[in-house]
Amino acid sequence: MADTSNGHRWRFFRSGGVDQVLLTTGDDLRNLRQLDPKLWVALACPTNNIRFDKKTLSYIDTDQDGRIRIPEVVAAVEWICAQLKDVEVLLTPGDSISLANIKDEVVLAAAAKLLESCGKSGADAISISDLDQGIKAFNASRFNGDGIVPPDAADQEEVARVIKEIIATVGGLPDRSGKIGVDKSTVETFFEQAQALCNWYAAAHEDESILPLGMERTAAAATAMDAVRAKIDDYFTRCQLTEYDLAAARAVNPTEQVYQSVASGQISSSSSQVAELPLARAEPGRPLPLDKELNPAWEGPMARFVAATVKPLLGYEPNGLTQEDWVILKKRLAPYYQWQAARPQTKVEALGLARLQAILASDLKSRILDLISRDLDLADEAAKISTVEKVLLFRRDLLKLLNNFVSFADFYRGGWSIFQVGTLYMDSKACRLCLEVTDPARHGLLAGFSGAYLAYCNCTRPNGQSKGIVAAFTAGSSDNLMVGRNGVFYDLDGQEWDATITKIVSNPISLVEAIWSPYKKVIRWIEQQAARWAETSESASTQKLLEVAKPAVAAGKGPQVTSLGPRKIDVGTVAALGVGVGAIGSFLAALIGRFVMLGPWVPVGILGLILAISGPSVFLAYLKIRRRNLGPLLDASGWAVNGWARINVLLGRYLTQVARLPEQASRQLVDPFVQRTWPWWVLGFSIAAIVLAAVVFLVIKYR
Repeated sequence: MADTSNGHRWRFFRSGGVDQVLLTTGDDLRNLRQLDPKLWVALACPTNNIRFDKKTLSYIDTDQDGRIRIPEVVAAVEWICAQLKDVEVLLTPGDSISLANIKDEVVLAAAAKLLESCGKSGADAISISDLDQGIKAFNASRFNGDGIVPPDAADQEEVARVIKEIIATVGGLPDRSGKIGVDKSTVETFFEQAQALCNWYAAAHEDESILPLGMERTAAAATAMDAVRAKIDDYFTRCQLTEYDLAAARAVNPTEQVYQSVASGQISSSSSQVAELPLARAEPGRPLPLDKELNPAWEGPMARFVAATVKPLLGYEPNGLTQEDWVILKKRLAPYYQWQAARPQTKVEALGLARLQAILASDLKSRILDLISRDLDLADEAAKISTVEKVLLFRRDLLKLLNNFVSFADFYRGGWSIFQVGTLYMDSKACRLCLEVTDPARHGLLAGFSGAYLAYCNCTRPNGQSKGIVAAFTAGSSDNLMVGRNGVFYDLDGQEWDATITKIVSNPISLVEAIWSPYKKVIRWIEQQAARWAETSESASTQKLLEVAKPAVAAGKGPQVTSLGPRKIDVGTVAALGVGVGAIGSFLAALIGRFVMLGPWVPVGILGLILAISGPSVFLAYLKIRRRNLGPLLDASGWAVNGWARINVLLGRYLTQVARLPEQASRQLVDPFVQRTWPWWVLGFSIAAIVLAAVVFLVIKYR
């Protein structure tokens, strides 16, 4: 136990190699601020990838940064303690609070009103289900205090129509009921854009120079001019160059080679090659022809230009367009272009000028803002309901957070902690220590320091859902675990996921595995060497067969098996095998000699040999398993674990349960499908018996 400066007496339990505080009384909660932060198991945790109510987390995470820290937890505990007369209720499971336990009269009145709205007037307690029904009824009402009014909140069709038009143009917002509506900012934006667009149109009617031909005809004249502007400017520039120097005439007009290039293929007036040629032949002071001697690719656009622009603006149809005429035309349309450049970029134009003018001329804006004001009048009531919701959520969830933040009581007492997300079944094991992971590569860099054997898995469901998890294997062996291995993951909602290992962070799993690890490595090495020798021998045999077959094939004869003769054994191979067998024999002879010298201590020598082989592996595994720590695994997921959180052997066996037959189960040892092979165990037993007999004989003889 430990005392703090304010005299409160704390109780602790020892688990995971660290003292963890017990929160069992109301005084423990009221004095939580006095608990030394160094004694908290966690300093911070994320609000994502944990199994905890998101609404409750949003109330605790006051700065909305996606992380819960000690000051926020303390503030939440102190707030709920200030709301209740008896805080002991927080230490018992449940989601209801007696009305008599609520201190604040305002909150009490709001709770009573919620009960009334869901048909429970006179009830002496309120629960989460009552809250949900009351909130649903309040949110579905015409006004619900969020400052957003949907179209059906209007009592007049014309107002509802404008609200719909505002939503369709500048957008809307969901209100508490989920319906899309408008708030004050949205309304102001709509009317500002509508006014700006109407003012822009009004400027054109106030200045006659902007629309010299009226709205539609001036727009058509500008469109026709835009289609040929670049070509006409190009033509008059070429003419100016010929005036500057007559020698430029050849350069600015197409040459014979250019025409030959155009004529080399099929000629069409719509051809891009023809369109790239000048509008007309350039000569000093020559007006631009308007009907003849024009580039055929531009005859259509030029005809539209003459009809829509030249004739209306000049008042007559000239035989040719002089450069002075061209300057006059551009000057006449310059105000129109300037006006178009000042066009406000709005979304409300889709409603049409007439509709916008009608809306602006009415009092619809003030009527909509009045609806919003009436909705905001209920903001205080909505805030009171929110306070009741906060009280009930804290009553239900706060103890769970404390038992997974101040201490890891849920984890170390066999329950489900908020960071565990389910159970992975794979390789005859059930892994309970599974965490949700979004970035396995980044997560594995830190999680590897936990000392646990980690398997990162990609989990999918038939409906296309997918997520990543990491599972810690803390018991059994890892012989059959590999990337690509499939299993089944069950989340804590009972949903089944197909799981595939995508990455492994290898660490010792158990001491039993460490005992056999050296022998398994030797066996694997022997298998690899045998496979390599067999592969080399097969390659050599195949090569010799090809060398014999090639001459026969070249001579037009089929390969004759009799010509190969008996296969000869390579002398070098025999020598190498002899050296290897001799070395093994010498080693066995020396080993038996050492055992003979031990006399009656032969069993001790055998035990010492086993210790010499397996001891280092077991010792290293012991050191790593002894330091197996939950902290880095959680830190990699965004937590800030405050110290040591061990996963010892007993806890590891609980977190990863290996398949075992049920008690009192019977077994039929006869396997009808067992493969009938030569009983190698008989040979092994015989060799062991012979060696043992030789050792006993030598011990008796030379004793």
